[in-house]
Amino acid sequence: MTEINPEEMNRDLCPVMKTVSVIGDKWVMRVLRESFLGCKKFDDFQENLGVSKSVLSRKLQRMIETDLLYRKSYKIPGERRRDEYRLTGKGWDLIKVVLAMMEWGNEHLIESGDRTLKVVERGSELPVRLSLLNETGKATDWYSLNLKVDQK
Repeated sequence: MTEINPEEMNRDLCPVMKTVSVIGDKWVMRVLRESFLGCKKFDDFQENLGVSKSVLSRKLQRMIETDLLYRKSYKIPGERRRDEYRLTGKGWDLIKVVLAMMEWGNEHLIESGDRTLKVVERGSELPVRLSLLNETGKATDWYSLNLKVDQK
Protein backbone atom coordinates (compact mmCIF):
# COMPACT_ATOMS: atom_id res chain seq x y z
CA MET A 1 0.00 0.00 0.00
CA THR A 2 1.17 3.52 -0.71
CA GLU A 3 0.27 6.62 1.21
CA ILE A 4 -2.16 9.02 -0.45
CA ASN A 5 -1.08 12.39 -1.69
CA PRO A 6 -4.42 14.32 -1.58
CA GLU A 7 -3.50 16.32 -4.69
CA GLU A 8 -2.98 13.13 -6.69
CA MET A 9 -5.95 11.14 -5.43
CA ASN A 10 -8.49 10.08 -8.04
CA ARG A 11 -11.75 11.19 -6.42
CA ASP A 12 -13.72 8.85 -8.74
CA LEU A 13 -12.28 5.91 -6.78
CA CYS A 14 -13.59 7.20 -3.44
CA PRO A 15 -15.63 4.47 -1.70
CA VAL A 16 -17.53 7.10 0.29
CA MET A 17 -18.88 8.75 -2.86
CA LYS A 18 -19.60 5.36 -4.45
CA THR A 19 -21.65 4.46 -1.35
CA VAL A 20 -23.47 7.80 -1.41
CA SER A 21 -24.37 7.18 -5.05
CA VAL A 22 -26.18 4.00 -3.96
CA ILE A 23 -27.76 5.03 -0.63
CA GLY A 24 -27.64 8.84 -0.66
CA ASP A 25 -31.28 9.22 -1.72
CA LYS A 26 -33.67 10.06 1.15
CA TRP A 27 -36.16 7.39 0.07
CA VAL A 28 -33.49 4.70 -0.11
CA MET A 29 -32.41 5.51 3.44
CA ARG A 30 -36.03 5.46 4.60
CA VAL A 31 -36.68 2.10 2.92
CA LEU A 32 -33.51 0.75 4.55
CA ARG A 33 -34.66 1.99 7.96
CA GLU A 34 -38.07 0.37 7.51
CA SER A 35 -36.43 -2.85 6.30
CA PHE A 36 -34.18 -2.99 9.36
CA LEU A 37 -37.32 -2.53 11.47
CA GLY A 38 -38.90 -5.56 9.77
CA CYS A 39 -41.04 -4.00 7.03
CA LYS A 40 -41.34 -6.20 3.91
CA LYS A 41 -44.64 -5.49 2.16
CA PHE A 42 -45.16 -2.74 -0.42
CA ASP A 43 -48.32 -1.44 1.27
CA ASP A 44 -46.55 -1.28 4.64
CA PHE A 45 -43.63 0.66 3.16
CA GLN A 46 -46.07 3.05 1.50
CA GLU A 47 -48.08 3.60 4.68
CA ASN A 48 -45.04 3.97 6.96
CA LEU A 49 -43.22 6.32 4.57
CA GLY A 50 -46.13 8.33 3.16
CA VAL A 51 -44.69 7.98 -0.34
CA SER A 52 -46.52 7.66 -3.66
CA LYS A 53 -46.77 4.22 -5.28
CA SER A 54 -44.78 5.35 -8.31
CA VAL A 55 -41.88 6.76 -6.27
CA LEU A 56 -41.81 3.70 -4.02
CA SER A 57 -41.91 1.33 -6.99
CA ARG A 58 -38.94 3.11 -8.60
CA LYS A 59 -36.93 3.11 -5.36
CA LEU A 60 -37.62 -0.56 -4.62
CA GLN A 61 -36.66 -1.50 -8.18
CA ARG A 62 -33.44 0.51 -7.94
CA MET A 63 -32.62 -1.15 -4.62
CA ILE A 64 -33.15 -4.55 -6.24
CA GLU A 65 -30.89 -3.57 -9.16
CA THR A 66 -28.13 -2.51 -6.73
CA ASP A 67 -28.57 -5.77 -4.78
CA LEU A 68 -29.73 -4.15 -1.53
CA LEU A 69 -33.12 -5.89 -1.66
CA TYR A 70 -34.57 -8.94 -3.33
CA ARG A 71 -38.16 -9.67 -4.24
CA LYS A 72 -39.92 -12.75 -2.83
CA SER A 73 -43.43 -13.73 -3.92
CA TYR A 74 -46.09 -14.81 -1.46
CA LYS A 75 -49.81 -15.56 -1.70
CA ILE A 76 -52.51 -15.27 0.91
CA PRO A 77 -55.32 -17.77 0.15
CA GLY A 78 -58.09 -16.09 -1.82
CA GLU A 79 -55.90 -13.12 -2.79
CA ARG A 80 -53.59 -12.41 -5.71
CA ARG A 81 -49.86 -13.13 -5.56
CA ARG A 82 -47.84 -10.30 -4.04
CA ASP A 83 -44.18 -9.52 -3.45
CA GLU A 84 -42.19 -8.92 -0.30
CA TYR A 85 -38.97 -6.92 -0.35
CA ARG A 86 -36.22 -8.34 1.81
CA LEU A 87 -32.69 -7.22 2.55
CA THR A 88 -29.86 -9.06 0.83
CA GLY A 89 -26.57 -9.72 2.63
CA LYS A 90 -25.24 -6.57 0.98
CA GLY A 91 -28.28 -4.67 2.27
CA TRP A 92 -27.85 -6.03 5.80
CA ASP A 93 -24.21 -4.92 5.77
CA LEU A 94 -25.47 -1.34 5.61
CA ILE A 95 -26.69 -1.68 9.20
CA LYS A 96 -23.21 -0.48 10.25
CA VAL A 97 -23.65 2.69 8.21
CA VAL A 98 -27.17 3.30 9.50
CA LEU A 99 -26.14 2.68 13.12
CA ALA A 100 -23.21 5.09 12.71
CA MET A 101 -25.63 7.71 11.38
CA MET A 102 -28.02 7.07 14.29
CA GLU A 103 -25.21 7.42 16.81
CA TRP A 104 -23.99 10.65 15.23
CA GLY A 105 -27.52 12.04 14.97
CA ASN A 106 -28.28 11.23 18.61
CA GLU A 107 -25.05 12.89 19.68
CA HIS A 108 -25.27 16.02 17.53
CA LEU A 109 -28.85 16.61 16.35
CA ILE A 110 -31.20 15.40 19.08
CA GLU A 111 -31.83 17.89 21.85
CA SER A 112 -31.60 16.89 25.49
CA GLY A 113 -34.97 15.54 26.63
CA ASP A 114 -36.17 14.73 23.08
CA ARG A 115 -37.37 11.21 22.29
CA THR A 116 -35.19 9.25 19.90
CA LEU A 117 -34.16 5.75 18.86
CA LYS A 118 -31.19 4.17 20.58
CA VAL A 119 -29.61 0.79 20.03
CA VAL A 120 -29.45 -1.56 23.01
CA GLU A 121 -28.35 -5.16 23.36
CA ARG A 122 -31.25 -7.59 23.47
CA GLY A 123 -31.48 -9.16 26.93
CA SER A 124 -29.11 -6.88 28.84
CA GLU A 125 -30.61 -3.62 27.48
CA LEU A 126 -27.10 -2.14 27.62
CA PRO A 127 -26.52 0.70 25.10
CA VAL A 128 -24.49 -0.31 22.04
CA ARG A 129 -21.90 1.96 20.47
CA LEU A 130 -19.90 1.49 17.31
CA SER A 131 -16.15 1.35 17.59
CA LEU A 132 -13.12 1.24 15.34
CA LEU A 133 -11.14 -1.99 15.42
CA ASN A 134 -7.97 -2.86 13.60
CA GLU A 135 -7.63 -6.17 11.74
CA THR A 136 -6.61 -7.99 14.95
CA GLY A 137 -9.75 -6.82 16.77
CA LYS A 138 -7.93 -4.25 18.91
CA ALA A 139 -9.76 -0.94 19.45
CA THR A 140 -8.20 2.09 17.81
CA ASP A 141 -9.02 5.81 17.70
CA TRP A 142 -9.68 8.07 14.72
CA TYR A 143 -6.39 9.94 15.24
CA SER A 144 -4.54 6.64 14.63
CA LEU A 145 -6.07 6.28 11.16
CA ASN A 146 -4.36 6.89 7.85
CA LEU A 147 -5.76 6.53 4.31
CA LYS A 148 -3.78 4.48 1.84
CA VAL A 149 -4.35 3.38 -1.73
CA ASP A 150 -4.82 -0.38 -1.93
CA GLN A 151 -6.11 -3.10 -4.25
CA LYS A 152 -9.20 -4.95 -3.24
